[in-house]
Amino acid sequence: LYGQVAFIDTAKSLFGDKLTYYEATKIVYVEGNVRLIDSSKTLTADRLRYLDEEEKVFADGDVVLSDSMEQITLVGRHAEYNQKTGYARVTGDPVLTKTDSTGRDSLFIFGKLFQMLDDGDRFLVTDSVRVVRGDIEAFCDSLEYFNAESKLKLANNPTIHQDRQYITGRAVSLLLDGAEVVAIHIVGDAVVASTVDSTLKTEVPYDLLTGQDMMVYVTDEKIDSVRIEERATSYYHVLEEGEEKGLNKVLGDALFITFDQDTLKRVRVASSPGASIGEFYPPTHKADIEMELKEQLAKLHISIKPSESEIGAKELSGTSINNNRATQEK
Repeated sequence: LYGQVAFIDTAKSLFGDKLTYYEATKIVYVEGNVRLIDSSKTLTADRLRYLDEEEKVFADGDVVLSDSMEQITLVGRHAEYNQKTGYARVTGDPVLTKTDSTGRDSLFIFGKLFQMLDDGDRFLVTDSVRVVRGDIEAFCDSLEYFNAESKLKLANNPTIHQDRQYITGRAVSLLLDGAEVVAIHIVGDAVVASTVDSTLKTEVPYDLLTGQDMMVYVTDEKIDSVRIEERATSYYHVLEEGEEKGLNKVLGDALFITFDQDTLKRVRVASSPGASIGEFYPPTHKADIEMELKEQLAKLHISIKPSESEIGAKELSGTSINNNRATQEK
């Protein structure tokens, strides 16, 4: 059949410019402006092979699998889609886009392989995974997206970069409201390292937060507060009118930290007096604590360059971030 072809039954509506149907094998080939619509999804492609009895789809070209109800679009060059099981596999530079209710702001997920499971309730992304939402960038080797829970779970070398902050841990989750990141949950060896203001001249231009369970709260793509539990530790510079007054080290059962424009403003300790420690080091007596801070940063592969003390920290120099960026650029 040629010209505005429609092939419709209870399982699907299939459209295209040219359609060839083999009665004996129940296989349909469609070319040109291909569009497949079922109860919840729409798939468009340049070419498509449809196994009518199995309800399986094999699509090539500019493939787009979209769910208008969830405002999710998954694009790539090759796709397999099983309508019965709700499973899809997309390769060929695939990208998933989650759009908010206004249709203006979006969250993007990149990777080498996307698998849609349970009819879109869950997505599994593997190999060179990258998540972008405004100023927030996340990198890992594998990711699970739980649609109903509005959660992205990053595994295998997860790192997050947000302006002057670098976040990592054994398990990292991005919590969403629509397409917006509202919180970051880190479990196991949780770390937030952030550069101090670039105008500040100091030997170690980083603040550091560590613990075993950390919740980072985000507003308008900026970190506004952090809650740390279990071996909670904070190293932060004390500033007044842009001038460094010293370096603080605080330990406790739980720490609550607030930020203003990416600058650490306040630390509150919640623990018994015997379990909490607060130490202040003025500029004339902070050499030892700076050495300790350097050792902690070195564990994260963040090295202090000699020039940083003269010009201020412009960006994080963690090799894990640089390696992930290089991978994405390739």
